[in-house]
Amino acid sequence: MRELVGYLRYDTAAELEKLNEIWELDRVFTNYLLPQQKLLEKHRHGAKVTKKHDAPATPHQRAIRHPTMRKRPSSA
Repeated sequence: MRELVGYLRYDTAAELEKLNEIWELDRVFTNYLLPQQKLLEKHRHGAKVTKKHDAPATPHQRAIRHPTMRKRPSSA
């Protein structure tokens, strides 16, 4: 978080409100717009390491594709 908001000290309620707003916007940005590649397997052949990654996808896309994800929330 320090990379996002800096290293200053934030003490007031107004500053806390702004930080919460920044964190919410960053969460949305990260989950919906930043694709990531996940490591599938890694093999070592002597000193050489070969890595295999899956196709880039955002965390939101991965969650939607998960087999236990429902289209709608359960009514329990």
